Amino acid sequence: MSATAGASATGGTGPVVVLPPLGPELTDVAKLTPKTCAITPTVTLAPDLALVGVATFTTDLAAADRAIIQFGKTADYTLEAPVNWAASARRTLILGMPANTTVHYRVVVLAGDGACIGDDATYTTGAAPDGAPPNVTPQAGTSSAPAAPGFIIGEKFTGGDDQFFAYIVNGEGELVWAHRFPVMPLRALLSWDGMFMYARDLGATVGATGGAIYRVAMDGSGEKLLDVPPGAH
Repeated sequence: MSATAGASATGGTGPVVVLPPLGPELTDVAKLTPKTCAITPTVTLAPDLALVGVATFTTDLAAADRAIIQFGKTADYTLEAPVNWAASARRTLILGMPANTTVHYRVVVLAGDGACIGDDATYTTGAAPDGAPPNVTPQAGTSSAPAAPGFIIGEKFTGGDDQFFAYIVNGEGELVWAHRFPVMPLRALLSWDGMFMYARDLGATVGATGGAIYRVAMDGSGEKLLDVPPGAH
């Protein structure tokens, strides 16, 4: 996921941004050599974060060495996830869909320049975490450049004693990921491999001591306070 340029995501009213596609261009599988195979996919919801789909599949395509999952709100897919080929059962997270949404997806298994394209299938995302930030209304910025495809990562205190969230919205302002941290995250940052979200609190404003950095997997599991040198925001 990448941050969106050319627009801000805030509540309220005002001119609405003309929205681009939600993600970058998808792999044009029509340009690959068609292959015949069996693909048996399964998607379940992540136990710790029902916004996230956990995909696994089996295939009998000979010499298969990689795969992608194309997905969206309809069979006109708008997003694509590279499959973690080394993972058990090719376990791959499907991120970027809002709560309580029917998601269409297909698995495309690749071998060299050949592609075996799975059938369209569906699953439904669950609810966002309790207390998570709501959807927002995209607002036009001062730039005349069109909004770039992608996502926006934010941090928010939503009003309760422990409602400190890092979250992600798509280009339409829909909440697609959120995790409650035990500290107010001043900054949230996605890891380069897209597997973890990091969050850091304010820390001390003088002397560069104290503060905390947390890490959580993108399926909402394994939250961990990292053992790092003291520092400030």
